Amino acid sequence: MTEHRFTMRLDDRYVDEHAAWQKLNDIQRRTHLSFNRIVVDAINAYEHDQLRLSAQDEKRLVVRTADAVADKLQQMLPAYLAGYSAGATVPAVVPTARPVSIEPPLKAAASSDDDMPDFSGSVMDFDFMGS
Repeated sequence: MTEHRFTMRLDDRYVDEHAAWQKLNDIQRRTHLSFNRIVVDAINAYEHDQLRLSAQDEKRLVVRTADAVADKLQQMLPAYLAGYSAGATVPAVVPTARPVSIEPPLKAAASSDDDMPDFSGSVMDFDFMGS
């Protein structure tokens, strides 16, 4: 087994080196890994341009990301569905070379529970809404 050794010196007079020393000590206290193991992991992660997360940190990141996406979708969904249903009730207008008179949409003769548009032929799956 061949060993390669080098000495690394961090100078507290430089802000970035002082910050690196503090981070190195913090990581060592949390993980109980050797300084050597921490530096080796950091160099290998830098080489592959990726960050190695502990399983616990990765799980937290996945949960936070999923929660953020779910929150954004919940904010967007009512406006999207309102626009989608409004668009479904307006007849499509096909542009032509000559002017065409556009008739207003027909009003329902009587109000009933079936006033909702029929999305059965839609590419959207509304089963998640429980209807």
